[in-house]
Amino acid sequence: MLLTKNDFKIDQIVACKHAGNKARYDKGYTLGKVKSVGKKYVTVSFSDVGKGIQFTLEDSFERDYLIQKSNTIGDYELFPSEQAYLDYEEKNRKIDEIETKAFPRYGQSNLTIDQVRRIYEIVNE
Repeated sequence: MLLTKNDFKIDQIVACKHAGNKARYDKGYTLGKVKSVGKKYVTVSFSDVGKGIQFTLEDSFERDYLIQKSNTIGDYELFPSEQAYLDYEEKNRKIDEIETKAFPRYGQSNLTIDQVRRIYEIVNE
């Protein structure tokens, strides 16, 4: 899903997933509030004080979140809502579980041909 500036409004509550070094010590996310929405950046604040953190709006790279504007690896990834963040985490957790059960690292897959056909049909929708 390509996020655009239309996905964000001033004073909207958003979820910022901890990333980079911040994620090493503090898993999870922080709720913030959109301060401004521009052509290139969405600015989010975690309190009423300070400038806020900028996230880059990209028109060529499609992902479920925005990357923090930074010279190094940023501390946050921006999701348009808390529910969007929770859906993203659930999707990744379930994909990992499917990969582990369907395609074990060692040995044969224990899927039946009918299960493989159903997965194939879903993937090719």
